[in-house]
Amino acid sequence: MLQQKQRRHIKRTCEMEFKKKMMMVSRRSQLVILFVGLLTAIVGLPASSSAHVLELVDGNSVVRLDPHSQAGLKDWEVEGVDHQAQHWFWFRTGSAGHEVSLDTLPLLNEELHGSDHQLHVRYGGPVGAVRSILHPASLQVDIVYQLMGGAPGTGGSWFDQLVTLKNTGTTPLPLEWFEYNNLDLSGSGPGDIAQFFPSGGIGGPDLLGQADLGDPLTLYIERGMGVSPSHFEIGPYASILSRLNDGLPTTLLDGINPYLTPDDIAFAFQYHLFLEPGASIAIARLMDINDDFPHPPVPEPGTFVLLGSGLLPFFFRRRKLS
Repeated sequence: MLQQKQRRHIKRTCEMEFKKKMMMVSRRSQLVILFVGLLTAIVGLPASSSAHVLELVDGNSVVRLDPHSQAGLKDWEVEGVDHQAQHWFWFRTGSAGHEVSLDTLPLLNEELHGSDHQLHVRYGGPVGAVRSILHPASLQVDIVYQLMGGAPGTGGSWFDQLVTLKNTGTTPLPLEWFEYNNLDLSGSGPGDIAQFFPSGGIGGPDLLGQADLGDPLTLYIERGMGVSPSHFEIGPYASILSRLNDGLPTTLLDGINPYLTPDDIAFAFQYHLFLEPGASIAIARLMDINDDFPHPPVPEPGTFVLLGSGLLPFFFRRRKLS
């Protein structure tokens, strides 16, 4: 068991590092105003779904995603070390009923771009307990991923995720959106601690940091931009995951923070949303592992047209601003 003095030292070290990262992203947060308004520029793509795991590769990093099951984002390898166990989404309509995982919606599109380091997936279909002709409720979910790996030997990697939720039905849609992330930093689950820094209700960025006490050189930083979570939770991974799948409505606990008991932990965010017919909302999460490293040159936009021309500056300026 860690001594109290050692825990206090770890906490101070993590907080100093997290605050430094917060200063680094202050200019990025200014892009949210442009970014959220332009996410609706995502265009339709021909259906190309198939039951296989998708792989993104860039620099020293490989990401694997199973869009057909709750496994979701199942691998994030950096220098051959897999830091990811599971990263996926759940939702429910309104306060009644229970949440279901995103893969229960039909997968409409999956498309790799940018020399296999950019990916767009789209889900869509009727949602909620009432799916009648008189009161149709329909949700479309677009997720755009971009992997930016460092040069071999740097140990660092960036992974961006942009989620757009759109009400494609003809009636207002109250929506609870959940994001669950179970990291195994340094390839091992036990021994992690984490802390969440809310945005203070000003629209972002919020900040989450997770560290592996067995490998002090490995640090995970996640920034949230666009929409702030209504609730969050950090705790043992199985506890959070089981509640998302137990057939009952879940409200995350806003509990222990910072979470300084080394464990095999996960964290989750819950967003309380309301979408009028035709309305959409964007949620961005910018995820870094050991991001203090020399980044590769900014890539050419190429044929990554699914983002729409308005979004390209956000993605490709992300590297420049770091």
